[in-house]
Amino acid sequence: MQAAGAGSSIEEVFVYGKAEDSIVVDRTMAVSKTMTDLLLLPQSVVVLNRSFLDEQGSRSLNDALINVSGVNGVSPSETLISDYKMRGFDAYIYYDQLPAFGQVASGSPESLINIERIEAVKGPTSTLYGGGVGAGVGGLINIVTKSPEPEASALVGIQGGSFNTVNPYIDVNQPISDVVGVRLTGSYQEADSQFDAVESTSWSLNPSALFRFSERSDLTIKGQFSDIKYREYAGIPAIGSTEYATYEIPLDRYPGATDTPKSTVENNMVTGRWNYVFNDSTGFNFAARYFDSKPVEYSSWPAPDVTAFIADTLALLGLAQPFDPFTDPEYAIINGSLPTKNEQYNLNANLVHRMQLGQTDHQLLFGIDADRTDNDASLFSDSYCNVFAAAEALFADPFNPVVLGEFLSTVGSVPYLDLSDASSDVNFGPKPSIACFGEQDYRYETLGVYAQDQITVAERWHIDLGLRGTWIESRESDDAGSSAEDRSPNNDKVVGRVGVTYSVSEAISLFTGYGQGFQAPIGVLLATGDTPE
Repeated sequence: MQAAGAGSSIEEVFVYGKAEDSIVVDRTMAVSKTMTDLLLLPQSVVVLNRSFLDEQGSRSLNDALINVSGVNGVSPSETLISDYKMRGFDAYIYYDQLPAFGQVASGSPESLINIERIEAVKGPTSTLYGGGVGAGVGGLINIVTKSPEPEASALVGIQGGSFNTVNPYIDVNQPISDVVGVRLTGSYQEADSQFDAVESTSWSLNPSALFRFSERSDLTIKGQFSDIKYREYAGIPAIGSTEYATYEIPLDRYPGATDTPKSTVENNMVTGRWNYVFNDSTGFNFAARYFDSKPVEYSSWPAPDVTAFIADTLALLGLAQPFDPFTDPEYAIINGSLPTKNEQYNLNANLVHRMQLGQTDHQLLFGIDADRTDNDASLFSDSYCNVFAAAEALFADPFNPVVLGEFLSTVGSVPYLDLSDASSDVNFGPKPSIACFGEQDYRYETLGVYAQDQITVAERWHIDLGLRGTWIESRESDDAGSSAEDRSPNNDKVVGRVGVTYSVSEAISLFTGYGQGFQAPIGVLLATGDTPE
């Protein structure tokens, strides 16, 4: 080695690199269904990869999405009564670019052990996405799940925390040969919460297998099976908690029967995806999925409308005073149940081709997707239905002492809870069996055909053009008490998207774009009896 002499200089060298476990993500497939640099996409997208989730210690989808502006999450105790929102609209959840129809939050993962990354795409996405009744107009959340990898690995861990939370998990990856690899992830969690009587348990098991037929072709099969049980929290009234009243409701008060049965969410999903590369410029992929979800909701909640209705009716009879929520903390407690079944079959095929025309580079995408969705639901509430049925009979024959007696007996059986008294409690009683809110039987069959051209001009200009035709055939049957409604509203729509991106530098780009969303209405009737477009 020769030392540098006096007056000599050593050229300054800068080495740029990025660790494999960096939280920075450069590319995504969520927006265009082709692997594209984020800086070239004319749409707002946020990608949270595995390294980011691990470094932040995120334990649920809600934890992770706190990092995405414009997204409102869902707490575990509200899974069946709330949906994720993006820019004010429902944000549909997709797994590996295929939809999982149903209540949005109930289809979300309780554990992140099987997630490789989360892609939040803001704005309309109907040009490339559909399924069920269309893509959410506010955006979508695409969850990329883990696949078998070439190198063997094993991870076993346990997390714990506030509210007696215990969460053991596993992630085992094992190549069987150069052709076959398998992977298994799983998680179990049990926890209390900041609310009295609210507790939950959940488990998930996610097996997957990868078959490499050749350098050009591979097949991945993934299974996702999960089960969640929790006691639903309906929320306390604003009056007496955040608004002034003559009494105070404790913020951790459980506003219902503490023996309310636990709500359950059972999800089963099997997905197969085949990839084939024809040559350096052309590739094809085909995916098929079966998804089955069985949410069953049990709820017990304070009903100010029922409380006021009973008090006002009794006041007309001279038997009580009108209800005043600012001075009276006792509320009628209504019990209900909502069993639901969602079943969906999905098919999706895409052909990608790269070509050059003159001074422009093109990446063409042609695709087709089809699915069938069955959605059945029934809302039961004996106490709610009995009160208004008895009142209707009373108003029809107000001077009949037998009818009056039946009304007084009915309202007298409704349990009341003093929300200001932490020791006050009621019983849930028998499981509701009266479906006065109706029984719904829906079926949706969707077909979508789409094309996209990603154009690069002079390296700095990037133009995205997309067009999609969607056809939705539906059968909706509602049965509410004595009235029944059968209808078959069909919807079809052609939507498009155009976007332009200008690369200012390797780190900065400017974009503008226009896109359309398409979502068919579910169970909605206008005053004329028609289904809205």
